[in-house]
Amino acid sequence: MKADLRKSINDSLKLQLYITLGLEYGPSNPDSAIHYALENIRFVTSKRDKLPIWADWNSSYVLGMALLKACNYPDAQKFFLKQLKQSESIKDTFGIFQAYRCLGELNLREGNYRDAIKYSKIGLKYFQNKKDSWWQGNYSNMASCLAKSYEELNILDSALYYAQIGRQVDLTYFGRNSNIFWGNIFGAIYSKLGQPALALEYFRLYYNYIKNYPEAIEAKISSFYETGKLFELYHRPDSAIYYARKAFLISQKNSYKIHVFNSSRLLTRLFKSTNQIDSAFKYQSIMIETEEYMFSREKISRMNILEFNEQLRQKEIEITTKKMEEMRNHRLQLTILAISIIIVIISFLLLSRSIIVNQKIIEYLGIVVLLITFEFIDQVLHPIIQHTTHDSPILMLLILVSIAALLVPLHYKLENWAIGKLVEKNNNIRLTSAKRTIEELERKNP
Repeated sequence: MKADLRKSINDSLKLQLYITLGLEYGPSNPDSAIHYALENIRFVTSKRDKLPIWADWNSSYVLGMALLKACNYPDAQKFFLKQLKQSESIKDTFGIFQAYRCLGELNLREGNYRDAIKYSKIGLKYFQNKKDSWWQGNYSNMASCLAKSYEELNILDSALYYAQIGRQVDLTYFGRNSNIFWGNIFGAIYSKLGQPALALEYFRLYYNYIKNYPEAIEAKISSFYETGKLFELYHRPDSAIYYARKAFLISQKNSYKIHVFNSSRLLTRLFKSTNQIDSAFKYQSIMIETEEYMFSREKISRMNILEFNEQLRQKEIEITTKKMEEMRNHRLQLTILAISIIIVIISFLLLSRSIIVNQKIIEYLGIVVLLITFEFIDQVLHPIIQHTTHDSPILMLLILVSIAALLVPLHYKLENWAIGKLVEKNNNIRLTSAKRTIEELERKNP
């Protein structure tokens, strides 16, 4: 892919290469991931008019993921929120869905499990069950985030529910081997459910599979860490320390700060429980140093400000949406009132036994009712049409033309019926008037 980038290739292929390199380097080399993610942003900025409209939010997503893997959480949050805003501006449902999925994963890594659940569940509202890997893969990742967050909060029924959903999606769309990747999550859940043998089997299956993939560094760390937690839970400190150390050493070697923090915290607890104070102090010092690096006051403050600004933005969107909905309801009420008044007028003119009405008045009022009815149907169905067509102008136009094609014949049938009734009524009035005139003449000239 690097060689292809140096060639004279078209813009679409170059965009895909930058995206792929930015994402694929993340699990093993976050610095390289950040480099290619930044190159991707420069490329998109310089070629904006020649690239798809989703390229902007996608470049924010790629950089956000690279920063997430590098444990730079404030900047990762900044770019995920930027992705959300960019996606909303072009009404790209997939971009919005993915942004919330990423914000959920970010909060999961930070240990903000309730916020992880909050963002993931907001994202689920935008999920479209399309049969392709983009939607289903992100849906599986979101289910994984929810399962792990609930497991950490010891809400195990919900954890198991989302784990089963995510695994089923992966089995359906990505084959039998994808089942292995759920080993860590199911292992952690069954460990807390009091089934250590089953939990350990899941961990071993997971590790035996991923050990053949040198680039799956984070997966190996997670496998050792979760196994260490299992042995800690069942009071086997020696085995717990063995696996926690393996997780710590790999994390330290590859500069995975979040995993250094988690494994050193686990080792601190384990060494304290076995009265190995020197070792406990050593890992506690590393834990505190890493925590200060990752979660300093300055970084927490930045993240809180970003979170607060996003809450304000969402509140403004909510207020604007509410006002638009109120205006829409007001217009609908006015439209119904206008249709009702015109129908009452037409009914009065048709039923009146004393007024002769020109049929052109009925034709004119009929056209007005037709136009107002079409406007009413458009207002009622617009949100549904907009959602169904994903704001495609051509599809929306075709649907509206189809509605008009149904209304026009119905209008002419009703108009012909009304005119027929009007002519009949006018003739009856004229006939009655003529009879009355004749009777008066006969009385005057007996």
